[in-house]
Amino acid sequence: MDIELLKEKLQKIASIVKIHEEELDKDGSRFNIFSILKVSSNEVRLHSSFIAELLNIKGTHGYKNQFCKLFIEELKQYDKNNITANFNFDHYEVEVEKSTGLINHDYTMGGRIDILITDNFKNRIIIENKIFAGDQENQLLRYYNYDKSALLLYLTLKGGIPSDWSTNKEILNNEDFHCISYQSFINKWLEKCVEISKDKPKVKETISQYLHIIKNYTEQKENTKMTNEIIKLISESKDLYNSIDEINQSYHLFRQGVNQKFWKVIGEKQPNRTVLVTESGIEIKLFIDEDGDGFYFGFHLEKDNVTIEGTSEEVMHLATIFKGIKPTFNTNATYIGWTYVGEFRRFLMLDKDKIFDLNDDIKMKDFTDPVIIEIDKCISEIKKQIK
Repeated sequence: MDIELLKEKLQKIASIVKIHEEELDKDGSRFNIFSILKVSSNEVRLHSSFIAELLNIKGTHGYKNQFCKLFIEELKQYDKNNITANFNFDHYEVEVEKSTGLINHDYTMGGRIDILITDNFKNRIIIENKIFAGDQENQLLRYYNYDKSALLLYLTLKGGIPSDWSTNKEILNNEDFHCISYQSFINKWLEKCVEISKDKPKVKETISQYLHIIKNYTEQKENTKMTNEIIKLISESKDLYNSIDEINQSYHLFRQGVNQKFWKVIGEKQPNRTVLVTESGIEIKLFIDEDGDGFYFGFHLEKDNVTIEGTSEEVMHLATIFKGIKPTFNTNATYIGWTYVGEFRRFLMLDKDKIFDLNDDIKMKDFTDPVIIEIDKCISEIKKQIK
């Protein structure tokens, strides 16, 4: 297709979208608290936390176990160990980002489970929540090994299956784990939650706004007028129709390219490394990474190639020093001190305008310099205060 003609068609599509957004603004249809707070794509801070709150018997929604019963009722079709049949709805807890210990050397144990539901008889439902994040090495296998009798769920937008990178080809779909989707499973569950929360308008409206986010991400939005206009435009041009796949592929490659540029800049200026060896032989190592909640950096301890847990009594004095250096530092088994970084969240979840802008090297530099400086200051203080 001629490039100029393609530009003309795409500009028409952009115009249709803009007009539709203006129409939605007339009655406030685009007003959504989750979008406004820019957490609509955050796996932990919104999706895992919101789902867990609805499931929680002590949740602030005030419906006790009603939402959980609806959720688990839909899971019976996947349950071969009778967990759903034997689940005690009177005594259970729901945990987000549940630590299962430090990831071991061959990545077969450890990590953090996105959502863990456990009753007082140790009936467990494990949910690995994937909105946009990629699989981690042996991630699903690790959670399977945590409790092989648990009902293990792989939750994605449209029910996709995990990669071999996550399962190591050792566990099987529909046997050892089951794939569920936001598009079908979560959407239907939320609609039932809305239905039974009619007597509490604030709860109902909050769930409805969250449901709108889900429909938006799974392409079930009610923007039928806009969609029909774009379909009509595509149907009038076979060349445009034939170009859609290439445009979509190029769009994702563009975003991936910006993401790679981001990590390249960070890696070149702040590579993961040993920043200090104490007089007692403890190595303090910098690690920069991201998880479901966002971009973070932390300091890991080793001695003679053996990990020292950040919560060990022998290094509590170091934990105190790290907290003094940066009050936002947290201590856990993996890190003596770690923290999320300011405005940095999962990079590819930034809004489209921001991603587009960061393709520019100068804007990328301006975006990444603050975190480079922040880490430099921490390392400088570590070297000053720790011997």
